[in-house]
Amino acid sequence: RMLSNFAAHAREFEGKAAAYVGNPFTRAVVNCDIGLVLSLAALRLPEGGECLVQSFTFNSTINAILWNRLTPVFVDIDPRTLNVDCEDLERRITPRTRAVVVTHIFGNPLPIDRVLEIARRRGLRVVVDAAHAYGATHAGKRIGDPRLGDFQVFSFSGTKPLTSAEGGLVSVAHEEDLRTFEYLRAYGFQSDYISHFVGLNAKLSEIHAA
Repeated sequence: RMLSNFAAHAREFEGKAAAYVGNPFTRAVVNCDIGLVLSLAALRLPEGGECLVQSFTFNSTINAILWNRLTPVFVDIDPRTLNVDCEDLERRITPRTRAVVVTHIFGNPLPIDRVLEIARRRGLRVVVDAAHAYGATHAGKRIGDPRLGDFQVFSFSGTKPLTSAEGGLVSVAHEEDLRTFEYLRAYGFQSDYISHFVGLNAKLSEIHAA
């Protein structure tokens, strides 16, 4: 008789999704918007830090940066694919750059291996807006595989290939980031009402999970 609060259907949903994308550090959220906001929050970047973000994307990608009091710096796109232009991405990195936020446009995977190589070389974290990309693959790996980004965020809203009416999913690459994210999506605490972070209510309801 549970309607929410990380109950049976939500846990089953997470388990099936984790198996599908190949990452046990996969967690359901109420929607992709909140998933993006909390993914960036989990990185604990300094206020005002710059995030490189491609100039063609949905406004949720930019909103997540602004909600975290970070500064978006726009990067050009490849006119053939509408995904990020990796050469321009590398050109725009400065000492103020703190993270890279990229989107698999329309679910068509971007050259994420190249993005990750650039980011790792410069000590930057990578958040991927994978809203449309649940089920897509890149170089033999399913989007959501932990090798394809520090955080990858999916949407299950009504306009997506797979829908739960409203819902989202976050695939996290590193266990330490996962623990922070789990606090952030649950008001900032874990069962004891002692808040360690400024969190949000990001729970996926049992109705949507079912």
